[in-house]
Amino acid sequence: MKKIFYSLIATISISVTVSLFFPASSTERNNTIADEDFRIIAKFKNDAFKNNALILRNDQVQSTKLQNVFKHFQVNEIKSIFKNRYDSNGNYKNSGNNKLGKDLNCWKEILMANKYLANDLIKVLKSEESIIEVYKEYPIYLKPCLIPNDSNFPYQWHINGYIPNADIDVIQAWDINTGRNDVVIAVCDGGVDYNHPDLDPGDRSRIIQGYDVDDGDNDPMDDLPEENPEGFAGHGTKIAGVIGAITNNNNQVSGIMWNCKIMPVKMVKDGRLDIFGIENSETAYTSDVADAIDYAVNNGAHVINLSYGFPDMGWPINDIIFRAPLLYESINNAYENNVVIVVSMGNDYKDGNPTQYPAAFAHEVIAVGASNDLNARASFSSTGAHINVSAPGTAIYTTARGGTTAVTQGTSLSAPIVSAVSGLIISQGMDRNFNLTNDDVRHILEITADDIESPGFDYETGHGKINANSALMMLDEPNDLIHGTSYGGTITSTTNLNRWITIGNRWGIAPGTYLNVDQKEVTKHIEFDVPFCSPPEVWLKERECKSMSFANPNDSFPWASISNITETGFDVRYSIYYVRYNILGQSVNTWVPSSLANSKIAYTAVGEINQAGYAEPINGSSLLCSSGSSYTVSNLPQGTTILWNQSHNITRVSSQGSNPCTFQANGNGDGWIEATISGNCGDFTLPRKELCVGPPLVYVTDVIFSNWEGEPYLCTTHTDNSFEAPQGDYDYLEVKLTDINETQIIDQFYCYSNTGSLDYSNLSPDYYLFWIRGHNSCGWGEWLATEIEFANCSSGGGDERMFMFYPNPTDEHLNISVSDDVVDEIKSKKSGKYEVLLYDKNQKILYKNKSDKKELKINLQPLEEGMYFLHFKYKGKLVQEKVVIKK
Repeated sequence: MKKIFYSLIATISISVTVSLFFPASSTERNNTIADEDFRIIAKFKNDAFKNNALILRNDQVQSTKLQNVFKHFQVNEIKSIFKNRYDSNGNYKNSGNNKLGKDLNCWKEILMANKYLANDLIKVLKSEESIIEVYKEYPIYLKPCLIPNDSNFPYQWHINGYIPNADIDVIQAWDINTGRNDVVIAVCDGGVDYNHPDLDPGDRSRIIQGYDVDDGDNDPMDDLPEENPEGFAGHGTKIAGVIGAITNNNNQVSGIMWNCKIMPVKMVKDGRLDIFGIENSETAYTSDVADAIDYAVNNGAHVINLSYGFPDMGWPINDIIFRAPLLYESINNAYENNVVIVVSMGNDYKDGNPTQYPAAFAHEVIAVGASNDLNARASFSSTGAHINVSAPGTAIYTTARGGTTAVTQGTSLSAPIVSAVSGLIISQGMDRNFNLTNDDVRHILEITADDIESPGFDYETGHGKINANSALMMLDEPNDLIHGTSYGGTITSTTNLNRWITIGNRWGIAPGTYLNVDQKEVTKHIEFDVPFCSPPEVWLKERECKSMSFANPNDSFPWASISNITETGFDVRYSIYYVRYNILGQSVNTWVPSSLANSKIAYTAVGEINQAGYAEPINGSSLLCSSGSSYTVSNLPQGTTILWNQSHNITRVSSQGSNPCTFQANGNGDGWIEATISGNCGDFTLPRKELCVGPPLVYVTDVIFSNWEGEPYLCTTHTDNSFEAPQGDYDYLEVKLTDINETQIIDQFYCYSNTGSLDYSNLSPDYYLFWIRGHNSCGWGEWLATEIEFANCSSGGGDERMFMFYPNPTDEHLNISVSDDVVDEIKSKKSGKYEVLLYDKNQKILYKNKSDKKELKINLQPLEEGMYFLHFKYKGKLVQEKVVIKK
């Protein structure tokens, strides 16, 4: 691993930055380095230039104002950071296959004739609308973290298995998969000796074409001078040997991947002496590192190995991201393009254990610590909350440039072990058409790792030492892997946060403090598309999720808690936020990461699938007549049996277990057919096939009259007499209106849709019967009727004074108080009783009572909250009121 002192940041004073590099006087450092050894890096908006070429002239800038600025400050050219994206003529390749985010295309280096004007230029550019970011970039130290070991240990204990429990069980894993030759692992390092006989047979079929960032060509040979002990001479060749030295060839050492392609990407300087006579193969610009990563992404790498790092200098992660935006964006872009990024934790445990980057980017990378042959953490291996897994890192026997071998140690060697096992996992996934994601690879490594010290995850060794055999067994038969997604959920609680801090740069909201934020807890149960034989392993595909944790500060990375995993599903819990104001009090009013409906859980489940679950839903007609119909379950797995079940109004004609199976109607109404499949590890019941059985039943209680307007009666004076019947499995309807005794048909007709109109304009106020029946290919359904009241709706006036009711809104009871005039009239036997009715919004009668008492009390406890309708009828007069129940 390489140690980087991150001095490229423009916000650090030049004098402090340079003191980290050179043993010269402060005056000499300031005069020399400030003027010579830096680059001006800028991120432009997408439309800042008239075209997209490797090198742009001043007149190719869209803004005339910006052209004048560049001319004034003697800017000669503007050069793209990502040189690998352009052909030899400087034209953008635009192959349609590039994986670089459009924002990254806007990163440029500004080339000046007079660098003494740099500070003034940067100051002016910071206020330019077309420039998003601009800063000075200084070269950084890339110090390999190889610790010399003179014991010349001749055996590869990390894969040989002769030290029990300390190796990675790769020999057993090779019985499952030795790797595919179309899996590409990029070694972004100091170059690789592609002439080494144990790395390539001499035709570049294994050490494929790569990239030298410093020279801008495709010759990444490991040819750096060895005079500098802190340089990168031989480093990349050692990394490549751990990953993919040719195995089973009676020559030198074995690699973990028997068949793979290694892509060498040389990202450090070429070893020339600098102005002080110091050989500089240990330095690089961050823009060069970003270009190296980008080359690997755009040229098909499945895995990128980064055995280097730099300390955080006391900054929190959001400062690292924003002080080194180019590096972070290139790593994030690789992650978003489904590349597995493996990085070393560092070897500085004894030197204060500083947090190292890019390992501490955490979410986008797999951070690897070192274990030793005693199956414990190597004494030098750095630790921290961001560690993922560990791998052997002491006395590792590997290839060395010049065709030889070497024994070395450090987390630089642990990382390529994980990169190689990641390649085996990807190969196994490709062989089984699992379409693995980079999140899948990380979780598989973590879940199958062997505990080293304390059980479970710990800051010392992460999830433990990787186990190649366990990882491949997870993806081997009889296990299957499924991917699933689920949107939305149920908000179970809301917490208002006066102050909420986000330190990430996701979801379109900048890092910072926000005010008056609602934190909403979301829960849901997710069902698998197919059941498993036993509870599977389940993890998130974080890159595809829209969900967040409850932490404050929050890094904004997708998160959800998974619990209660069963054969058929699992529970999730996560948070979404509604942000109202920023720290300045300005309105934001946005959901983070999304609204409830758009929140998303993407997951992977691995285990033995109940084969019965692959059977497709029951196929057949949704209408079943007495003549019978056939129903089939397609894709019934071999070796499974089927058991049919049906509702009471259906008879099975075929023998039990038949497929297809014939059923017939023995009644009518709603019905269903069900099939239970007995599979390799238990029964699975398919979703019911819901049916319309026999001639249709059209329920008159579902008919809606246009002039009811929520009230359970019809006004004889209304002119709009139309109605709408429910949709159903019928061809047409027959409708009639009769008197209450069914002795007289007032109106009767056929409807060839679900709408019609009755003629009741000459009816007297009274009760009548409304009839309806439907017809389908099974025949006519039954006549069904409901009682309809036609009322004189013009009663108004002072009739509402006949009674009063209270309270309104109410919760448990409704009190009715009848006027003394009404009660006295009833008691004097001059009239009959009054009637009180309570209806719901569907015109269903919930309470009905005829009485001559002064007071009534209606119990409302069984009813739900909502709007209800109260009717008071007396001597042909009707008074209607609305009642609100609120609990």
